Amino acid sequence: PYHYTREDFYRWLGNYKLKYAPGTKSVYSNVGYGFLGLILATVANTSYEELVIRELCDPLGMNDTRTFDTFSDSQKERLCDFYGPT
Repeated sequence: PYHYTREDFYRWLGNYKLKYAPGTKSVYSNVGYGFLGLILATVANTSYEELVIRELCDPLGMNDTRTFDTFSDSQKERLCDFYGPT
């Protein structure tokens, strides 16, 4: 459901104030996993979506496992959309 650009993320990250000193506490972070995906895609010189498809979905035969932006029309027709109509 998130639609922001890489620049939006970097701008937000540059202004973020840590809640804990680094190394003092471990917490789950969606932002951390998003940042990891951004780093992996940057190193692979591709988009995160294409990286997941190329490295995970295609080799495992997961032909209908995609991000919304890469769905075919027939996949969109079969989508169970938890966020309402697009």
